Amino acid sequence: MAIEDMEHSRFIVLWGINPSATGIHTVPVIERARAQGAKLVVIDPRRIPLAARADFHLAPLPGTDLPLALAMANYMFEHGLSDAAFLDEHVSGVAEFRARAAAWPLARAVEVTGVAAEDIAAVARAFATTKPAMIRCGYGVERNRNGGSAAAAILALPALVGAFGAPGAGFLMSNGKADWGVSAEGGIAEPLPAPSTTRQLNMVALGEALTQWQDPPVRVLFNYNCNALATAPDQEAVRRGLASRDVFVVVHDQIMTDTAHYADVVLPATSFLEHREVRRGYGNMRLFDSEPAVAPFGQSRSNNQMFAELLGRFDLVRGGDAMTDEDLVDAIFAASPRGERLKQAIARDGVATPVVANPVLFAGALPKTPSGKIELVPAGLDAAAPGGLYHYRSAQDVDAAATNHPFTLISPALSTQITSTFGQLREHQVPVQIAPSDAAAHGIADGDEVLLQNELGVMRAICEVASEVRPGVLVAPKGMWAKHSRNGRTTNALVPATLTDLGGGACYNDARVSIRKA
Repeated sequence: MAIEDMEHSRFIVLWGINPSATGIHTVPVIERARAQGAKLVVIDPRRIPLAARADFHLAPLPGTDLPLALAMANYMFEHGLSDAAFLDEHVSGVAEFRARAAAWPLARAVEVTGVAAEDIAAVARAFATTKPAMIRCGYGVERNRNGGSAAAAILALPALVGAFGAPGAGFLMSNGKADWGVSAEGGIAEPLPAPSTTRQLNMVALGEALTQWQDPPVRVLFNYNCNALATAPDQEAVRRGLASRDVFVVVHDQIMTDTAHYADVVLPATSFLEHREVRRGYGNMRLFDSEPAVAPFGQSRSNNQMFAELLGRFDLVRGGDAMTDEDLVDAIFAASPRGERLKQAIARDGVATPVVANPVLFAGALPKTPSGKIELVPAGLDAAAPGGLYHYRSAQDVDAAATNHPFTLISPALSTQITSTFGQLREHQVPVQIAPSDAAAHGIADGDEVLLQNELGVMRAICEVASEVRPGVLVAPKGMWAKHSRNGRTTNALVPATLTDLGGGACYNDARVSIRKA
């Protein structure tokens, strides 16, 4: 659903997302809905700004969103809150999903999530009985070993109660797959067949690739659009790889990042103000074509310009390749009959909208599944997930050493950075937050230096006692640079290079650590 349609909702669930930091354009929409009587639920281990004004705040332990969602589903089934008619007509896999959710009665969910049974029941009941209701799911639920199944279980909740068919009803996570009628690949010539020896790298395993890959070993790293040392898991392995004399490192960036300091060659990149940018909105369903505001500084080049130059140097240019920013934009719009209409809309209004600007599922839009129905247990996902879809794995199931580290370290976004971008402007140390009860139990006072440690590394930082953090959880923001801690190590020095159950995602919120006063 479109973000602006949240204004029509009368029950809004923010699950693993902090719009005050990562979606400020969403906050006024939520406030307009609340002014019209909408109830607000926040599900987050922290008391984020909107949680302070919410009707319900559930604070599950990180990694337990899956059992929380399944417990809600089980409660809905047991108490006759599901919409049998909607399920019969529009949903498949209901019986199997119900059987898997039945493994999570409230009592068991309380033990695992740390959320009170009455709170789980109250939110499930209110969501099922209030129309229109919607869930805005963030990426926080993905960043752990159960992330894929958790997102699927949360997505299932609106289906169980038929929360569709009207503006403001349904589910919102990413609008990246909105149908624009054009493709970014439309301006690119057909790729050459990849040789069988070409290796694919999941960036989660960057440290392993740089330090352990053989036959052949990695000898060159070309890093662009990324501050890998600040964003990749297992930071110490990445650091060893970057520092190795056997790896030639090239960084294409606007800033001397932590990664760029390890580079053999730094190539200057343009900022968004210095090159043409055709891009879909991040979250909102809008398409922009932004001309450069200023000329490129010095020898800076855009990604397209830089790669076009490399294609020429290596004699790899083929007929049909768009070699300039303008050629690429023209080719993208020319690749579709709708391209000219988008260009005209942008010229007239400054933005364009997708084929269906404000889609409403089951009222003009249907699921793009093979069956045309919501599929609660799709065979592909079920086969891909370890133990099957909706199978819960505890921290100990994937890391035997987790028992020795009682705290889960999470790294949410800052409102003043975009991951690590703009980190160069932050001059002060960034504190690690701890709940008051945990601080007292470990003899830690506000402002103390602390050591966070596990088998991967040690982070030395200032500690802040914060009442908005739930017990058992430590919080330090993502995107920190080396200068933001006492020993040049950030949260990623403690993040394992393990993968989510689906999709090969990074488990940033699976960092299990111990803490003590330095």
